[in-house]
Amino acid sequence: MFHLYDALDDHLAEVELDDQDWIAERHPTIADIACFPEVALAAESGLSLIAYPAIWRWIDRVKRLPRFIVMPGIFPAPPRSAGTRPVDKTMERMSH
Repeated sequence: MFHLYDALDDHLAEVELDDQDWIAERHPTIADIACFPEVALAAESGLSLIAYPAIWRWIDRVKRLPRFIVMPGIFPAPPRSAGTRPVDKTMERMSH
């Protein structure tokens, strides 16, 4: 199972270099929605995500989507510090 998280982390890190913050496109898609609960709840099954920084950033981006609804075991994103930018341009457009 770890190799799947390795692959996802590598993919997310690579697409971030191309200014893409999501799994399949430059905007959130069903791929992000489908993967999010299992990945975000990985700790529940004993898998630490500490070694997956791109996954952590992606989880934070999903949690910051407008109308994100918290789920049991998945908490909202912490507030942004004053002066920080939205995580990506998609969220900035969606929040207006």
